[in-house]
Amino acid sequence: MQDNEINTALAEKNNIGIELKTAVGNATNTMDVVINKAKAQADADINKNDAQMESLQENIKNQAQAYAGLKANLGMNNTQLLKYIKSQAISDYDQNSLVVTIPSRNTLA
Repeated sequence: MQDNEINTALAEKNNIGIELKTAVGNATNTMDVVINKAKAQADADINKNDAQMESLQENIKNQAQAYAGLKANLGMNNTQLLKYIKSQAISDYDQNSLVVTIPSRNTLA
């Protein structure tokens, strides 16, 4: 009888060992999937951010070129150009939300 109990205990031990190995294998597979998804999402985010950054840089470059052309065509100095940019930025903003007012563009010359 004792041999039978020992054999039963050994069989249970083997079954538990197999179950644990299976659980570890499943956890490892799940971990790999999670890591791969995270890497893919990170790569997608980086690519999206790079594209947005390049677009923003191109817009800034174009805007700088346009201001340089405006300055040259109108014969403005740096102070005049900065006043123009400032007045344009403020006038493009909702005037009802401003705490201060600025003179019209005509008086900035």
